[in-house]
Amino acid sequence: MPNDDLKYVIFADHLKGKAIITDDIDFHEPKEKNNRKPGKIDSIKASKKGSVCKYITKKLSINVLNWQEASVKFKA
Repeated sequence: MPNDDLKYVIFADHLKGKAIITDDIDFHEPKEKNNRKPGKIDSIKASKKGSVCKYITKKLSINVLNWQEASVKFKA
C-alpha cells in the first residue's frame, strides 16, 4: 500500500473509526492497480478478499466500503 494511502488507515485506527470509505483499489489489492482485465478490479473490491482489505477488516476491525455500501450500512 502506498504511504499516501497508509496515513488514512493509521488515522482511522487511532481515531477508532468504523470504516474507510473509498473506491481506491489500493485499499483492497494494490498489486492489481494496473490490471486492465474488464471487471477484475470491481470483482476484487466487491469480494472484500484483497490482502489489504482483509488485513484492515480483520486486524483493525475497520470496514473498507464504497459510498453505496456506506450509505446502507450507516443509514440514520
